[in-house]
Amino acid sequence: MKKLALFFGLALFFISAFAQHTRQPISNFTPAEYGQGYSSYTHAVTEDENGLIYVGTAFGILQFDGTSWRFIPVKSGVHVTSLAFFNNTVYVGSQGEFGFLKANENGRLEYHSLSDNLSEEDKRFTEIWKVLIWNKRIVFQAEEKIFVYANDSISVINPETSFFLAYVVDDQLFVRSKNVGLMAYGESGFSLVPNGQIFADLRVFAILPYKEDSKVIVTEEGGIWAWESNHIYKINTEKAVDSKLDNSEIIGGKMLSDGNYALYSMKGGVLILDKSFGIITEYNENTGMLSSDIKDIIEDEYGNLWAATQMGASRILYTSPFSYYNQSSGLYGTVLAVGRMGNHLLVGTSVGLFIDRPLGMKVFEEVEITKGSGSIWAMEKSPQGLWIATDKGLWLYDGKRFTGINHQNSSSIRYIRELNWIISAGYGGLQIIDAKTLRQLKSIEEVGGDIYGIAYKFDKKTRSVEIWLGSKTSGIFQLIISPSLKYNLDFFGPEDGLPSDWVCAYQAGNDAVFATSEGMLRFVYPEEIYSLMGDNSMSIEDIRGYFDIVDLPKYSHDKSITAFLFGNEDSYAALDYHVHSISMSDSIPNSYDYVTLQMGRINTIAKQDNELYVGGDLGLCIVNQNKLIKTYYAKPHILLRKVIIGQDSIIWHGDVQIGGKQFVIPFSLNTLSLDVASTYHDNGIGAQYSWMIKDVDKGYTRWTPLGNIALSNLREGEYELLMVAKNIHDEQGNEIKFNFRILPPWYRSVWAYILYTIISIALIILIIQINIRRLKAQNRRLEEIVRQRTKEVVEQKERIENILEDIRSSINYAQRIQQALLPSRELIKEYLPKHFIIFKPRDVVSGDFYWAARIKHWIVVTVVDCTGHGVPGAFMSMLGMSFLHEIVRKEEVVNAAHVLIELRKAVIEALKQTGKQNEQKDGMDMSLAVINLNSKRCCWAGANNPLYIVRSNGNGMDKEQLEDEGRNKFFFFENCYMQEIKADKMPVAIHTFMDDYTNHEIELHEGDRIYLFTDGFADQFGGPDYRKFMAKSLRALIADTFNAPIAQQGSQMEQVLNEWIASAGDRAEQIDDITLMGIEI
Repeated sequence: MKKLALFFGLALFFISAFAQHTRQPISNFTPAEYGQGYSSYTHAVTEDENGLIYVGTAFGILQFDGTSWRFIPVKSGVHVTSLAFFNNTVYVGSQGEFGFLKANENGRLEYHSLSDNLSEEDKRFTEIWKVLIWNKRIVFQAEEKIFVYANDSISVINPETSFFLAYVVDDQLFVRSKNVGLMAYGESGFSLVPNGQIFADLRVFAILPYKEDSKVIVTEEGGIWAWESNHIYKINTEKAVDSKLDNSEIIGGKMLSDGNYALYSMKGGVLILDKSFGIITEYNENTGMLSSDIKDIIEDEYGNLWAATQMGASRILYTSPFSYYNQSSGLYGTVLAVGRMGNHLLVGTSVGLFIDRPLGMKVFEEVEITKGSGSIWAMEKSPQGLWIATDKGLWLYDGKRFTGINHQNSSSIRYIRELNWIISAGYGGLQIIDAKTLRQLKSIEEVGGDIYGIAYKFDKKTRSVEIWLGSKTSGIFQLIISPSLKYNLDFFGPEDGLPSDWVCAYQAGNDAVFATSEGMLRFVYPEEIYSLMGDNSMSIEDIRGYFDIVDLPKYSHDKSITAFLFGNEDSYAALDYHVHSISMSDSIPNSYDYVTLQMGRINTIAKQDNELYVGGDLGLCIVNQNKLIKTYYAKPHILLRKVIIGQDSIIWHGDVQIGGKQFVIPFSLNTLSLDVASTYHDNGIGAQYSWMIKDVDKGYTRWTPLGNIALSNLREGEYELLMVAKNIHDEQGNEIKFNFRILPPWYRSVWAYILYTIISIALIILIIQINIRRLKAQNRRLEEIVRQRTKEVVEQKERIENILEDIRSSINYAQRIQQALLPSRELIKEYLPKHFIIFKPRDVVSGDFYWAARIKHWIVVTVVDCTGHGVPGAFMSMLGMSFLHEIVRKEEVVNAAHVLIELRKAVIEALKQTGKQNEQKDGMDMSLAVINLNSKRCCWAGANNPLYIVRSNGNGMDKEQLEDEGRNKFFFFENCYMQEIKADKMPVAIHTFMDDYTNHEIELHEGDRIYLFTDGFADQFGGPDYRKFMAKSLRALIADTFNAPIAQQGSQMEQVLNEWIASAGDRAEQIDDITLMGIEI
């Protein structure tokens, strides 16, 4: 017994030397996931072209889409024992039954039996052990018979003795026949292959591709054999491998896409062998599966392994480079430190120190000798071994035993290679230990507390060492130690550029960097500051260094860095809970390969050989870097799994692809709920989905991990819904379409519109008939009324016409009175031979008037704009002319301002104006000139209306003299210049202020022209844009026509005015009375 135990112990030890205890993510599916009513015992597994997984169990098949499970019944009382997929069809082998799955018109898979068509004799078989694909034919293999299905017919092959298992390799069908050996199928049926009798008593469980033109044969009792041409020989594998295979009871195998072999067994789970048949890893109850009794395996399109087990189905992320270790693998607490020494991996957690063990359910176990040491904070390697910092002292592990160094609290350690020192620091202060003799060289109690990371810089010249010690609360210690162990100590805090919380010191080559919650920092030394200042008057001793942001890694200045590992080519950092690799050529962080690594807060990153160790709050992850390089991130395959319309009407079950089928949906059920799914799975993260309705939505929706699509309130019409999935690396998979047509509601259908048209026509006809009858009756009544009232209308019309004729006669009479009061053109021509008058009343009578009189050698001339126009304005104009006659002719007033003052008094008195609020403010705006015919002197006064005096450029003062005088406003043109004399801003009527009017004395010259006018010309609307003529245009018009004789100038200006009004088109009309008088001296 002792020898036997020793043998097995050595065998297992050798296995541990080459079998990595990987713990890639494994998902177990039991009745708790796929339904309590279904059996946990599964016997077969396959995958279809859409990525759906099928698991054979009692009474039927479980189908998994990555999110949910469905059950497809086969036959009552039978257990599904084998499955295979070929040419869009899942073929099923069961107890005494075989057939296939076929989708109905609604996309639901249903079982169709093939064995029901067999003769009664051929139906006598126990169960189908294998379903194989052989040259586009389907092979159903039982112990008693082999059934070959092709072209809708079944042929039966009977054995010599009995069939054990059948295999298809390189399009050849093989079978092991009990007590006969290994046989191949040919034209005459099965015959023994050369040397096939070797396997007459050896149970063959797999025939797999091997080297070129050769195969490998896996047996349960006899190990692994090679078959090259006609030569079959046993492959010499390690005894430990043979022992493992024997003890596992291998029952099948598959060649994987990476060239490795996966053998499955009843006791040992799944063994992964390389091409040399060395064990790479194994998956069983010890590594996370619920059962080691495996009945079947497949490799899905994403490289995952699916296993049918006695305790449900398991999914193994075989291609994942990540292996996870936590409480289920014997590792307790938060991982704080990781180190490898020899063949052993040591993990320090908040609970204690753990070491890997190759055997048993637990991968790790706590180191007995260090129990009670509290939390394990840090590990550091030296030539003497692995140094371990704990709450209660420092330990050294040399690969065989643990040695206690001291009992001082240590939260950080660092090996100084140049001096062979170990620096340990914690609440017990700082200790310097000779790594070779293990003797303590120095203890510095001032450096104590919650030390968080140690880094150093070594000075080769002085052989002194600068040590930096971080803190979990605040601040950093700087310790400079000479070879004689003398030291200088300094402390830096928030005032030196550090954050107010934790700072961890990390070694970066021969430099120190400092990870914080706000990014990575570096220390700026006084020498660097001094060189940048360029101020020689200041001493370096007076300068204090400070901490500044360092772009390592880039773009991380606002991110929390909880772990960092420096490498000359590649470094690693934990940024905001995610691991990033950093190429030191550009310092850019990249989380692409680690985005699915979920460890909570990451506390430590370590690396040795091809393994990266990431420790965090959720345990330990070992990243196989060789596998990581080869990892292919598959794109998710999306499938439309269900379409519900209305409340619960399922129109598509989604067991197959929907293709180009179009669904017709009644308008009353136009609320749609669609489910999409994908079996894509990467480290616990599934696919994300997006969709859009083509030509309706502007683009795809935001990505979501939820595969439900809700559509509602769609109008009638044809729609195409596009759906797509992507993986965690933003790589999109296939796009699928759902075509559907929403029927219009009955009240918007074609027949409804036809009915509406018929009803509308009928109603129109009915309404017309009713109205015709009503109108005829009305006409008869109206005719009588018309006859009675026509007489009255004629009489009223005659009376109105008489009234209008009287009004017209009155207005015309008023016009004649107004014309009689106006001075005659002949009289004005006698006084002023050279002049023109533009007088255009808006109505028959005018509110504007012009007036002239001679008093001795003075000519008084004025142009007046009375309030209003038409009849009201005419009354005011006649009143004004009457008052002027009294003031000028009878009183012989020739002072222009005095005339306006007297006229204002007369208007106020005549109209009884008091200035009270809301009183009618009738009055006049006017321009009045008094000209001495002998001296050519002119007195002028104006009420709101100005005076223009125009001279040729050669007559009178030059431009500079005029501008220097600054008396009034001047305008200069090519042929003349114009002086505008401003009027007083008050009318000839009651006003808020009633100052005296200004009397302007003007020296006129022969050839000068003066212009008196009302505002009608400038305010007249016209032109294509229908705008006012404006004073500026009036001045320009006067200047443009100045060279013409005075009478011709008047005609030209009147023509321009008429054309301006006419150019307004339909809106052409005179809006006010217009009066303008031009006089040439």
